[in-house]
Amino acid sequence: MAFAAVKTAGLGQIEALMGILPGGGGAQYLRERVGRNRALEVVLTVGLLDAETAASYGWINRAVPADELDEYVDRVARNIAALPGF
Repeated sequence: MAFAAVKTAGLGQIEALMGILPGGGGAQYLRERVGRNRALEVVLTVGLLDAETAASYGWINRAVPADELDEYVDRVARNIAALPGF
């Protein structure tokens, strides 16, 4: 899962600015998350996406106001931890 702060987060694949391809599996991971066309857009336009756009693309699960992000992630973690064991 991935979460980002509204108004402060900027997500991007900026390796193209340096003339290189995203390394470490970044491009493949991105393609799995957002699909081929949006991954190409992100990699080739070299722009930063705000949290809301990243969420609408499926890159992150949710965009949360910055002052609520830690509390939200803690709540998610507590809810997961409270699930019964399998």
